[in-house]
Amino acid sequence: MTGIFTDLSKVRIKEGICCNMTKEERFEKIMPPYLKHDIDEYMKYKDDPTCTVIDCLLDEIYGSINSAYWDNEISEEQANYLRDKYYFRHGKEK
Repeated sequence: MTGIFTDLSKVRIKEGICCNMTKEERFEKIMPPYLKHDIDEYMKYKDDPTCTVIDCLLDEIYGSINSAYWDNEISEEQANYLRDKYYFRHGKEK
């Protein structure tokens, strides 16, 4: 069974995705809502020194990426990109 988000090269313009986006921009834009939610929550609190659950938020991201990948909602390449950016680099650009 193929997921909705698996093949980003076949995304249609009518779905609101600009064909002029870079691969990384598509990786950031096209993902399951639960994964987007986990990333947004982490980004909201990552610089807050009073947040005591930042490790839990990171674990939520990692688990959601794995879930989306194994459910064929994102590609392996997108999963690796998101893990690298949000888990290993804590949301920082290269």
